[in-house]
Amino acid sequence: MSLAGPRHGHFVTTGLIALTAWALVSCGSSGGKSSGDTGGGSPGNSSPGATVATTAAGTPADAATKAAVTKAFADFFDYQSTAEQSQNALQDGDRFKAVLDQQGTQSYAQKSAASVSSVKLISANTAKVVFTVTVAGQPLLPDADGYAVRIGGSWKVAATTFCSLLTLEGDKADACSDPAVTALPK
Repeated sequence: MSLAGPRHGHFVTTGLIALTAWALVSCGSSGGKSSGDTGGGSPGNSSPGATVATTAAGTPADAATKAAVTKAFADFFDYQSTAEQSQNALQDGDRFKAVLDQQGTQSYAQKSAASVSSVKLISANTAKVVFTVTVAGQPLLPDADGYAVRIGGSWKVAATTFCSLLTLEGDKADACSDPAVTALPK
């Protein structure tokens, strides 16, 4: 896809309304977050990006790490990002090229963006991230749990976070069923 092609707000497409409804139902029906959730955004956890156990609090990331993680999430979710930028901001992004290209061509990919409010290191190459997805400046998916991974010295949105969002959206990518792609680094 050329840089002049359609803009991307990849996951912020059809399923965002469903995600919002899911988040509202989940928050309203559960007694709170399940600290032992190991499933990708199961209804017992109020944050759809969570994909592994969240009992370890981690340590707050330094300013440089937080800035790098924030940039990865911004590049990935920003509707003005090109397909190449979004793909580069995602762990194993080349494995998701087809789904990223498909989502980027949708006319309903609105003015989406993401902001990061918290980055905590749970290992040298994995960070737990709390992020908010907005559309036209309005929070649509607030305070979602997700992960970032450091690969080759660069922080990226973890594939497992993207796969969890795709699942909630009712979409899928073949790469999501490959544990080698979705595994978080140690």
